[in-house]
Order: sequence, then C-alpha cells, then structure tokens
Amino acid sequence: MHQCWSFLFIAIKMALVSLIAVYLMLTVMPHFFVEISGHRITVDLSYTLDSSVMKWITNREFELKVINSTSKRSDSPIWYQTDEITMSTHTGTHLDAPIHFAKNRWTVAEIPLHHLIERPLSIIDIVDQAQSTRDYAATVDDVKQWEEINGEIPEESVVIFRTGWSKFWPNKLDYFGTDTKDPKLAHFPGIHHDTAQWLVDKRKIFGLGIDSPSVDCGQCSELRTHVIVGNANVYNLENIEKSIFRLPNVGATITTLPIKIAGASGTPVRVIAQYAHNHADTNSGIGLNPSILTIITFILFALYNMVHH
Repeated sequence: MHQCWSFLFIAIKMALVSLIAVYLMLTVMPHFFVEISGHRITVDLSYTLDSSVMKWITNREFELKVINSTSKRSDSPIWYQTDEITMSTHTGTHLDAPIHFAKNRWTVAEIPLHHLIERPLSIIDIVDQAQSTRDYAATVDDVKQWEEINGEIPEESVVIFRTGWSKFWPNKLDYFGTDTKDPKLAHFPGIHHDTAQWLVDKRKIFGLGIDSPSVDCGQCSELRTHVIVGNANVYNLENIEKSIFRLPNVGATITTLPIKIAGASGTPVRVIAQYAHNHADTNSGIGLNPSILTIITFILFALYNMVHH
C-alpha cells in the first residue's frame, strides 16, 4: 500500500511538472522572443546628397537648385518649394546595375526586388591590408580566412568589404588618391577579380559592396571585377558610409531600394542594414533580457526541488 501511495505521489508531481512546463512555454517564452525582436537596430549606410558629396572623378558635380516662393491660393499665403537635381547616376552611395559593365544585363529598373530587400549581409574586414597597401585588392584567401571564423557566406546574400576608406570622406585627395579628374592617378582599395569570380561561382551572391570609391581598386584599370559581377547579374554598392563599422560581421540584413530609372546603369541609393542587438554578443544576433532569465531560473529551480523531494 505504501508503494502505491509513493507511485501516486510521484505521478502527481510529474503531472504538476508537465503543467508548469506547458505554462512556461505558453506564457514566459513568448515574452522571451519579444524581448529579442524588440532590440533590432537599424543603421543607415548612405551618405547625404549635398554640396560636399563625392562622385566618380570624371563625372559632373551634384547640384540642387531650390525654387521657392510664396503664393496666395487662399485667404492667406502658403509656402511652396520645388527642386531640380543635376548629377551623375554614380554619385555618393550608389548602386551599379549589372549593365554598367555588361551589355544586355539588368538595368537599375530591372533588378528583382527580392535581390534587394532584406538580404543576408556578410562584412569582411580588410582594414589592415588597405592601410599597408593603398591599392590593395581583397583576395580569395581573405574570404576563406573570414569564413573559418564566421561561417560560410550564405547564397543570395550581399557581401561588403570594409576597408576603412570611409574615414577619408569627403576629402577627395585622400579618398581617391588624387584631386584631379585623371583615373590613372587614382589610388584606393578594391576587390580582386578572382575574388569576385569566386563569390559569384561558389557563393551565388546577389550584391557586392565596398566603403571605397569602387569595387575595382584605383590601379585596377581593366575593371575586371565590374565586368565579372555585371555578367553574373550581380549589382555593386560603392561609397558605403562609415556606419559600416557599427555592424557585426554576420547576422545583419541589408535593404537597398534604388530609384526605378529605366535603362540606367546606376543610381544613388539609401542603404539600410538591420540586426538584432545582444548586450552580451552583438555578432550572434540573439538577446536575453535579465528579468526573463531570472524567471526561467526560478521556475527551473522549483521544478528541480519538486522532483527530488
């Protein structure tokens, strides 16, 4: 009889444990996931289009003509402003459409939206290499070494190389290596064409970016990186803003919405990255609120005591 009561008591305890576990899953865990999503950070990776904005050294300057007036269309005057913009399509933070260096490939307006919205973002840091060699071109080994630490670059993602060149913006001489309009005198880091080919073939990327004037280095006069990615219908993002240093190497997404210009090879863009902030580790993209952790720990301790007494 004593054994029967013991088994019954154990069964009741186990039932209570199960009920509490279900309650935990239905009530506490949803709050846990809300806390994670509530710490999502948005970062703007675009330069402002103003009188100081830079463009490719052979292109025309950016100009905004503001037209304003006060007109009387009712009993009281109203303010009215309109504007006219003159610029190259490759001004400031901009997108190179594949047709830029590949005939019959996508123009700006033809790039599918799913290639542009919330793509996984991988950031490969080559600051040290760029500091020691001004015309450094990121290598396949740079990418492989990065993957050994951060994991394989996912397909259909965007890869941005972080060179540190954004620290020179908007000083033309420091940024381009020349204050002339002669591309032959340019000196800045880029991405080697073998690396571009590897990323296109092995990782099936959608976009390739850099925080310098071009994905081809200053002295890469054949512009083979442009040609390779263009032929693969991969777009470029150039002149990425210095906020790229606020982002983790992995775990962020990137959204790029270009002006829908028919037939165009490029356009200025607003590039937005988002990632889930974690107080302990910003690279993991996972967060845990201390109050939720305390509740979970208390309940688990209570369950342990119930089973062992």
